[in-house]
Order: sequence, then structure tokens, then C-alpha cells
Amino acid sequence: MSSPPRVSVVMGAYNSAPYLEATVESILRQTYADFEFIIIDDASTDDTWSILEKLAAQDARIGLHRNPVNLGISHTRNLGTDLARGEFIAVMDHDDISAARRLEKEVTYLDAHPDVGVIGGAVRRLVGDNAAPLRNIHYPVTPQLSTWILCFESPLSHPASMIRRALLIEVGGYRPEFVTANDYDLWQRLSRVTHLASLPDIVLDYRWHGENTLLRRVEDGRRETVSIAQRAMEYVYGQQVPLEIVRQLLRYHSSPPQDMRVLSRTVYALAMRFREQERLTQAEWASIRGDAARRILHLLRHHPGVEGRATALVYAARLDPVHTARWSQSMVRKAVQSKLAVSSQV
Repeated sequence: MSSPPRVSVVMGAYNSAPYLEATVESILRQTYADFEFIIIDDASTDDTWSILEKLAAQDARIGLHRNPVNLGISHTRNLGTDLARGEFIAVMDHDDISAARRLEKEVTYLDAHPDVGVIGGAVRRLVGDNAAPLRNIHYPVTPQLSTWILCFESPLSHPASMIRRALLIEVGGYRPEFVTANDYDLWQRLSRVTHLASLPDIVLDYRWHGENTLLRRVEDGRRETVSIAQRAMEYVYGQQVPLEIVRQLLRYHSSPPQDMRVLSRTVYALAMRFREQERLTQAEWASIRGDAARRILHLLRHHPGVEGRATALVYAARLDPVHTARWSQSMVRKAVQSKLAVSSQV
């Protein structure tokens, strides 16, 4: 048997015939050549398998597997991990397009940062089948900020990620009970044993259309996200965080919060506890306290009539006085302009 490649690109495919050729070609044209490409057809009912057979016949780096029944994305990804031989697993979705230097950049980063177990990158979101660019999405580049962001959301793009296979196996891979937020759950568990980071470069074109799992299951995704965020917050906070508070912090609640004091105090306490637990440089702490302050101010902007606003502003100012002062001045200007506009119409 030949020596194993350093990278195993793992991709599940289900009824993805319209996108397969462009997706597969984006991997085959990578500047980094030491990889195998494992593609698993999860019992597609369209032409996916026949297209994959044709592509595999043209490149020996492609290895195919066909599930006899539809197993779902988590089981399929875990099967890909079992089949993989590489030191690193590069995640790939069946309708995205990897930049030509993606694997090269991610391998280079992991080689240079042995304490980082997962590396992602910025993505360009494409809309619809015509692949019209919508916007670029950047993620935290430092491990410390990535870990902080875990308290509220996924800190990196899963389809743009590369993971050390040994660590993926150590934490148990993907958990099938999480259907839409299985990546967020995985990052939260991996953060206990390694660091996560992202490259500032765009490494993937991410297709955004009606077939995306997240779009089809928004409510399920919110429930899963809230439960994972609660677990992450409690890990940092060291005590229970009520599910209702987590929903309000993530703005996944249908009614406005009753009092901003509790929400702002929770964010402030999380930031201070995080500072105690992590070895942060001044620049890293500035990024984290700035993010925490902005989250408080974001809640204030969306819930203008809620009690406890003065206390919330105090907590935001303790975290980032400069940004909070600018925000307050901006809100005062808007209020004055609004009153002037009303009076001019009288």
C-alpha cells in the first residue's frame, strides 16, 4: 500500500448533480497535491453517483463510497473520517468551490501552529445557481477570539475548515443528534482539547440557496444553537446560565427582554471570567471586550423601550468606553434629528 497522503478531503454528496463537477474540479486543481479525495454518496436519487463515477475514472486521487441508504450528514462525515488516511481532514461540501491555494494555505498554517487543531478561512457567499457573489464573510483569526465567539455562535466556517484527524477522532466526531448545528457542536467540543483559528484569506466560495440544510431547518437550527451556546457559556461562566437568557442574548426570542440589566451583566461577567481563564495579550483582550460591549449595545439598539438601559450602558462602558461613548452620541443625534423632523412637519 502506498504511503498515506497528508490531507484527506472528505465530502458527502446527496442529490447534488448540478454542482458536482465544479466542486470536484476545485479540489483537483489545488496547488497542494498531497491529498486523497474521499466522496461519499449518501444514497442520492438523482445522477450524483453516475457523475461521481465518471469523475473518479479520470483521477486516481478520488475514492468513492456509496451508502446503501440515506444516513444523514453526520453519519456520512463520520464514515469519511473512518475511511480517511491523512493527518489532516479538509472538509468539503458538495456544492461549494475551494480556492486554488486553500489546502496549501491551511496545511502551511497547521504546520506552523502545532497548538491549533482546526483552521478555517474567510468565505465568499454566492447566491443561487448562477453563483452571483453576495458578500465576503470573515471569521476571528486568533484562537482566543475564536474561543470567545463560541459562547454566542460558530467562530469559523465549517466547509472551509481543515481539522487534525487525531483530534476529530478524540472528541468523537460529529454527533447525529445535531442536524443543522453539528459543526458548532463539534467546535465547542474541540475547543476543550485544542485551539481554533481562521485565515484572513478567502479560501472558499459558499453557495447560498434554498437547498441548504440551514435554510430548510431554521427553527431546528435555533434550538440546537441555543443549547450549544448555553453549554459554552456555562463552561466559561462556571455556573448555570438559564436557557431563556441564552435565547435573549442570541436574539432567538419572540418577545423583547423584560430587563437589560440581567443580559448586560451576563455578557460582562462572561468577558471578565474569560479574561481570568485565558492568557490574553492586550490586543486580544481589547478585541474581546470590544466584542462584548458591541453585543450589549446591539441589544440596546434592538430593544429601545426595555428597562435597565442605563445599567447596560455602564457595563458596555466598562468594557469599551470609547465605542460606547460614540454609540451614545450617535443615538442622541438620531433622536434629535427625529424630533426635528417631526416638529418641521407640524
